[in-house]
Amino acid sequence: MYDFKPKMLSLVFWLFGSIFIISAARAEAPSLPSSPKWEVGLGFGGQDLPHYRGSDQRHNEVLPIPFVFYTGRYVKVNRDGARSEIVKRRRFELNLSADLALDADADSNRARAGMEALDTALELGPSFNILLLGDSFKNGWSLRLPIRAVTTVGAGLRLRSRGYVFNPRLTWRTANVWQNWKLSTSLGALWGSRSYHEYYYSVAPEHVTPNRTAYQAKSGFAGLYSKLSARKNMGSWLLGFSIRYDNLDGAVFEQSPLVKSKHYTVYSGAIAKTFWAF
Repeated sequence: MYDFKPKMLSLVFWLFGSIFIISAARAEAPSLPSSPKWEVGLGFGGQDLPHYRGSDQRHNEVLPIPFVFYTGRYVKVNRDGARSEIVKRRRFELNLSADLALDADADSNRARAGMEALDTALELGPSFNILLLGDSFKNGWSLRLPIRAVTTVGAGLRLRSRGYVFNPRLTWRTANVWQNWKLSTSLGALWGSRSYHEYYYSVAPEHVTPNRTAYQAKSGFAGLYSKLSARKNMGSWLLGFSIRYDNLDGAVFEQSPLVKSKHYTVYSGAIAKTFWAF
């Protein structure tokens, strides 16, 4: 039977993430207070991507959803993302950040037929960021060093620890590349723990088939990636697009029978309107 509640919960989590990760950065606008603490509105987001890194099957998801932004002194869930600032200086900062990987309908994946379905994965952990060149972390070059614990959210809100990921990246941002469009580019690498890679790429003996051999994943290098995002604030409207490309050449799990492609491309877009700001 189709488990509707966990699927809807996954969509809700992802759309919250897509709206405040790829939407416009906060800026003053005539229709909004210069520094609102709360913003309430409605967004509409979409994403097209493979079932998981290494899959040769794709899926897409589109869904409208209300959102609430909060910009407090220590906790911020706003147009710049979701984070908790622990230490903030001009040239470096330490914050607590989060990311999300939706379950992606991987239960219909041919390579994983008969295996356990992949659940939504929530990543949470500290990130140490260093401003290399420029005026601020929103306008210049920075080195970002996030390390996050991974927890999957399954049916009935079942939580399971899946290890950790390390994602160092070099990021360039500009506050106004053209007509108030903000541009962000990143080049990074990924490392994962053994338990994290096992979750996605191991094949237990009971899941061996004529077309799928047993495989034991291990910790280590998980590939390179690049990402380009464009975003704009138009008064009470937010608009954003992004494209991400990963290459899995040299990844410690590239020999897994579940890796059908070493190329992974994600297309995302979001539009949202703020109705109340105070």
